Amino acid sequence: MTLYSIFVQLIGFIPSLISILSIQLKDRKKLIILQFSAGIMWVTHYYLLGAYTAVLTNSIGMFRSFLAYFNDKKWAKSIWWLFLIIALSLFSSFITWDGYISLLPTISLICTATGLWVHNLTITRILFLISSPCLLVYDIFTGSWGCTIIEIIAFISFILAIVRLDIVPYFKKKRERKENL
Repeated sequence: MTLYSIFVQLIGFIPSLISILSIQLKDRKKLIILQFSAGIMWVTHYYLLGAYTAVLTNSIGMFRSFLAYFNDKKWAKSIWWLFLIIALSLFSSFITWDGYISLLPTISLICTATGLWVHNLTITRILFLISSPCLLVYDIFTGSWGCTIIEIIAFISFILAIVRLDIVPYFKKKRERKENL
């Protein structure tokens, strides 16, 4: 492996770590800022790998993060923004078509765009969990080894976040209500 290859893999590894850490946060705005920052590095990484569907979907993902950050403002609340992001995602898959594999980052972006659009972190975490296997397969196919390793860790992290922040508190509240009866 050349120094250049190591550099390219590292550029993909770092934003993957940022993404994993972001999903563990309870603050939606901080999660979105970290997702945007990761997107900048992923665009560079996938461009250097020649994975152009991922370049476009990550660029759209950065736009998605920008909108999600402000979607408590009147101008950014419109559901049409989400529809635009989904349409752009589908279009990016079409213009960079490299076989059915091109659909995977598109499906992932649609899940994460919808997840960041809603103001419910439980739904956000579930949609991120659904998007993870799509990226895992795409990363293997494109040779993004750092992202492949991190995507496995991300998948586990998403499961842990759902258990820790959603499932355990749900059953804890349910048990407390039962005890108070």
